[in-house]
Amino acid sequence: GEPGGSLYLIESGSVEVSVGGAAVARLGPGDVIGEIGLTVAEARTADVKALCGCEMLELSAAELWSLLPRYQGVYSAIKALAHARLTAASAVPLPPGFDPANPGA
Repeated sequence: GEPGGSLYLIESGSVEVSVGGAAVARLGPGDVIGEIGLTVAEARTADVKALCGCEMLELSAAELWSLLPRYQGVYSAIKALAHARLTAASAVPLPPGFDPANPGA
């Protein structure tokens, strides 16, 4: 996957998160995506598809870093979410032939 450069907050609508073509989660208003790429500096680990019309707020990495001095707990919360999702994803069996080094293949 490509490196992540933004965090997205879902304002309305819903999305489906998939890894290796297998759906692993549905997210909706108040949920965020993109946190793993920003906190772990890894390539994207999942694909996200809108299930209906969505409105999202985008926070670029530069915008996030500029907010951290004023909102110190934000990074900790985002990092905790990324860790929880990576931990949960490691418990999901991967589809046959899925290559974690190349999740989009």
